Amino acid sequence: MNQQKLAQSELQTQTQQTPVNYLNLEQDGMNKVEELFKTNNVTENSLLNIINEGNNEFKSVNGRNMTYSEMRSMFG
Repeated sequence: MNQQKLAQSELQTQTQQTPVNYLNLEQDGMNKVEELFKTNNVTENSLLNIINEGNNEFKSVNGRNMTYSEMRSMFG
């Protein structure tokens, strides 16, 4: 019973932290893309670099890579 409570508590903690992280990563990525447009440096590689940086940040916080649906929800 205690293990179930502990697992549920960990899941709630991860769920509470993840949405804020998603929003921060999404906003950071959007700011970087806007900067690319301002400087007229939009290329496939520059956009992929932004996505890879976001994935690396996500991985450092959550300990795993983003799923495809998580990536699509953040980066479109």
